[in-house]
Amino acid sequence: METRRVSLLVGKQSYNLLTSMTEARLNKVSRLLTDTMANTDPQLQQDERLFLVSMILASSLEQAREQLEHILEGSAD
Repeated sequence: METRRVSLLVGKQSYNLLTSMTEARLNKVSRLLTDTMANTDPQLQQDERLFLVSMILASSLEQAREQLEHILEGSAD
């Protein structure tokens, strides 16, 4: 897959990065970041908000992993 340079606005700051994500995937990821960032206090500093976003997303990922593990264990019976 081809790598390209993109710019993402997260909170109050724009970040330039290289990615091989498709446009559709990048849009989904960007929307997820924007939606999650909207659930943080805008009065906090950008780095604090990004930390909270990373914790929220990590927690969601762990919850999804646990649910998938539970489903897979149930189907093994």
